[in-house]
Amino acid sequence: MATCYETLMEDEETQVRGLVHYADGSGVSFPHLTLFTPKEARTIPMRHKEIYGVNVHPTIKFALDFGMALISEKIRKRVKLYTSVEDVEIDKNLLPLEYGGTTPMKEMIVRLEMYSEAAREGAISALRSGANTCASADAVGDAMRGLTGNFRKLEVD
Repeated sequence: MATCYETLMEDEETQVRGLVHYADGSGVSFPHLTLFTPKEARTIPMRHKEIYGVNVHPTIKFALDFGMALISEKIRKRVKLYTSVEDVEIDKNLLPLEYGGTTPMKEMIVRLEMYSEAAREGAISALRSGANTCASADAVGDAMRGLTGNFRKLEVD
C-alpha cells in the first residue's frame, strides 16, 4: 500500500484535490487497533479528504468513536464509519462491483497497476536522461515569484 500512496503523491492532481480512503474493516479486531495511532495519518504527507470505514464491527466502531476525541475536529468530520456496505453514503460508481459499484475490483486493480507502471517508467526515464530531481534554490525562487498564500488561498500576482 505504501508504494501505491507514493505513486499517488507524485501526481499533481492528487496533491491538490487529495484522496478519499475507503477501507473494509471485515476481520479487524481489537489487537489491530494497537497498530495505529491518530498520528499515523499525519505521517503520510497527503490531503485526506474523506475516510470511509465499512463493515466495521460494532465493538470496534465504539472504540474508534471513543478514540476520535483524540484527533482534530477537522479530521474527525472527514471520518465516517459504517457497520455495513449498504449504509455508506458515497457515489457508488466510485466503488468496485463487490461494494455496490459498477466496475469489477479486478479491473480497477489492473488500471491501478497500469497507472503505477506508467509512473515508474516516467521516473526511470527522467533519471536516465539526467534530469535533476532536486531543483536548485534559484529555480525554486524563480518559479515561486509572484505567488503568495497557501493551498487554502493561493493568490497570483
